Amino acid sequence: MKKKKFSLKSTLTILFSIILILGGLIITVVFFNRTHFNPKDSLGNTPGNLNNKGLFCEYKNKIYFSNPYDNNALYVMNSDGSNVTILNSDQVSGINVYGNYIFYSRNNQGNKSDFSFLQINTKSLCRTNLDGKNLNVLDSEPTQYPALIGNYLYYQHFDKSNIASLYQVKIDGTEKKQLLKEPVIPTGISKNGLYYNNVIENLHMFLYNPITEDTSKLYSENSFFIVPDGEFIYFINCNQNYTLCRYNINTKEVQQLTSDRVDCYNICNNNIYYQTAEKNNYGLYRCEKDGANPILIKKGVFTNINVTSKMIFFQKFRQDTPIYYISTDGDLEVQTFTPQ
Repeated sequence: MKKKKFSLKSTLTILFSIILILGGLIITVVFFNRTHFNPKDSLGNTPGNLNNKGLFCEYKNKIYFSNPYDNNALYVMNSDGSNVTILNSDQVSGINVYGNYIFYSRNNQGNKSDFSFLQINTKSLCRTNLDGKNLNVLDSEPTQYPALIGNYLYYQHFDKSNIASLYQVKIDGTEKKQLLKEPVIPTGISKNGLYYNNVIENLHMFLYNPITEDTSKLYSENSFFIVPDGEFIYFINCNQNYTLCRYNINTKEVQQLTSDRVDCYNICNNNIYYQTAEKNNYGLYRCEKDGANPILIKKGVFTNINVTSKMIFFQKFRQDTPIYYISTDGDLEVQTFTPQ
């Protein structure tokens, strides 16, 4: 039987085909693994949610959330609370979502087994795809309060001495650096920059410009829990018995909104939802954004007020479960959130 001979032309054709296939595979891998960047003015969550641990984040009719019924794992559901699905088992907070990615602080509690030394990056800043897969560690050190502006995350970074400072990192993991030595809580994000209080000296309110890296003082009284909203910056005023106030960016005027001491709050549409801290008068309240028409929602001490388009979520102080919620349509009936 005669052996079949391959001509030079046939050999070159086969080699060329192999090169084309390999090239196509390489291009496909590079395309699906490349970082997809965001518009410069994109924000990863609302400043109000981020101030309340960023446990819920709504993006394109989906709510990404930390599920305390399942060890604070990362879940997703529709905006109406239906179709609840687990994305991954990381214990998450500080959830930001934009474009192709989810960003969060991971705080996995490593077990105390003989193999616990194998566990790495259990407390870190992470990025995943919207399906919770393809995890990338952007900062392998402990982090908290991540906030996305454009293509950069601003967050508290803890060094080996457990000292916190303000860091940034680009969403592809590059350009990681310390911005301020102070343990700034960078949750007051807006398209103007980052509003924060000077926690080292006097708690005065500042604006940090991430483009120029300049800081400027806005308000010279002790303030914290800063939430920019339109022409106003809402904050808790330490100099006025921790009442809720707002600062007008244009007129520089400050308006006191509550007479009661406030522990935490959030803003949704035209209303503020806030927790009072007056002795014998603890409760979750709602008022209008100018402080008018305060109304009691539920007596007790509550925290972690997170808002979405249809629901306001909150928890009892020092109790992860149950999660309560009310509707954003004006109905103040408190219901228990049981994701399933």
